[in-house]
Amino acid sequence: MRKKSSYLIKSIFMILFISLFCQVLMAQQRHALLKSIFQELKNNSIYKNKINWSNMDQYLNTDLDQKRNPTDFLLSAVQKVLTELGDKHAFFQYNDTVIRGKFTESKRAIDPSIYQYALEESYAFRTAVIDDQYGYIAMPSARVENDFFSDKSKMTQRIKQMAQQLQDSLCSLSEPRFGGLIIDLRLNRGGTLWIHLGALTPLLKDGTLFTMQYADGSNTKFSRLGNTIYQDRDTMVTTRAHCDFDNKKVVVLVGALTGSAGEQTALALKSNLHTMVIGEETAGYLSMNETKVFEENAILSYSKGILKDNQAKSYPHSLYPDLRVIGGDNFKNLANDAKIKAAITQLKK
Repeated sequence: MRKKSSYLIKSIFMILFISLFCQVLMAQQRHALLKSIFQELKNNSIYKNKINWSNMDQYLNTDLDQKRNPTDFLLSAVQKVLTELGDKHAFFQYNDTVIRGKFTESKRAIDPSIYQYALEESYAFRTAVIDDQYGYIAMPSARVENDFFSDKSKMTQRIKQMAQQLQDSLCSLSEPRFGGLIIDLRLNRGGTLWIHLGALTPLLKDGTLFTMQYADGSNTKFSRLGNTIYQDRDTMVTTRAHCDFDNKKVVVLVGALTGSAGEQTALALKSNLHTMVIGEETAGYLSMNETKVFEENAILSYSKGILKDNQAKSYPHSLYPDLRVIGGDNFKNLANDAKIKAAITQLKK
């Protein structure tokens, strides 16, 4: 009986020891991950000079000693640093949890129905012919799934595949009878920029789309040459580009929901094609994000650069339309849409 009791006590002690060891190991792993995240932001964030990093390191080490749940501490610490950076465009995804900074400024009121249209592909991704003479394409928030991030070759192939699908729809509007083209980005909340730009290569001209300026003052050029979109000399996406728009007039529509890659796409068209942008001030996520995969389940996306157009004008926040048209959106009946009516008026000129 004593032997059984002794064995039971030893077993319980061993279980407690293993549990404690696992907790310590987990805490060390989360701490190492957090240090890597802090270092990435300290080195590369466009907003890095807003933070006293000595105080942040002290917070990291002090709070760690309070024996908090390692995962809770990881998430709260990342949220703290993103908040202090003031990076509204940044997020951290850990397993199925997505963390952003906390910001108190009021947001513009947006008609809830527009969100719903953005989630429905029949509105967010479609082509149409208006008045039998103007091509129309709504470009969706095309995004490479997280599963592809860990394999660069697969991610490149996926970007090309999705860009080509969008481009094929665009090319259906290249008939000579069309007197102009309307590109609708009002329901485009962002996604993977290379998909958007790759889809548009038949429209864009050879040359610079825009540049990105980093925190240290250096720049990266984003350009189009033939069927390929480049970041400096690196190929980002190549498509077939099997159609030609013969220098047709183009109008771009934007709205309060247009964000991130949607805003950047509008800027590329404005900068490279000198096309007119019509609508409302965009969402305000024009900074260029860097996505860093630390572990399979830990992904950080943060603002690494500020965009500049071909005239070296900086766009740190929103894109303002050339012609402001507030409200009047009618995605169910495009012919009665106020912004599309304004676009047709400009195309006729």
